[in-house]
Amino acid sequence: MEKLPYLEIAKSGYRLVYYNWQSMVRLGLIPFAVILGVALLNAILATLVASSAATGNAGAAAGLGFLSLLLNLVSIAAIVPFLVAWTRFTFDVAESRMPDVRLAVGKTEFVYFAWLIALGIAIGIVYAVASVILVPLAAVGGVVLIGLVMLLVILPGVLYLSMRFAFVFPEVALERKTDPFQSWRQTGKDHIELWLLGLAVIVPMVVVGIVIGLISIALAFIPVVGVILSIALHVLAMAVYIGFLAAFTSAVSLAYKRVVG
Repeated sequence: MEKLPYLEIAKSGYRLVYYNWQSMVRLGLIPFAVILGVALLNAILATLVASSAATGNAGAAAGLGFLSLLLNLVSIAAIVPFLVAWTRFTFDVAESRMPDVRLAVGKTEFVYFAWLIALGIAIGIVYAVASVILVPLAAVGGVVLIGLVMLLVILPGVLYLSMRFAFVFPEVALERKTDPFQSWRQTGKDHIELWLLGLAVIVPMVVVGIVIGLISIALAFIPVVGVILSIALHVLAMAVYIGFLAAFTSAVSLAYKRVVG
């Protein structure tokens, strides 16, 4: 039985973004602007929340926190048309068709957004419950043991669940009938390879994120110029985030095409 070539698919996802970066920029420009604006507003809100909490105004702090949550939902909603369009772009390239996709907001994007939020909440609940279960370990092995269990058990488990449900999204983008149970069945044979595919795509993302974070910390010690460079680095980080999302979406779409067709 032929196994899913997860490394080949991960490389193909990154190559597709690399060779079609102009199309990615064209499709991702508006979502990028919205995400960047939301990040700026959230930074302002974080300052206001801290100020309200310091003055004992719990009501204002809670209200600002809720507003921040709504802004994050706006950010997710803004990226959905890009993810749908990029999935279709990936299929066009994979099937040697001339890609002709544009950003759109309609029923397909709404369904995609709804599944994204619903599955995100479900997996988030699993993560939260697992984290609470780990609390007694603090008395035994301290924070280090909890960190190791999180890194080696909980986070890989969350990634596993995410990849088992991942086929929902290419099917929605292609306007095919789907649900999480169908995705679970479709990914059953190649579940380990899909988990490894997720790792292969995400690990470079994590490494780049750590590097950007370390550079940002270093820049914080440089007066004036460091602040300007930090802002530029933040903008770059948002652009890199869009690129990694595109690579992940391409990889999942290509895996779906291999498994389902």
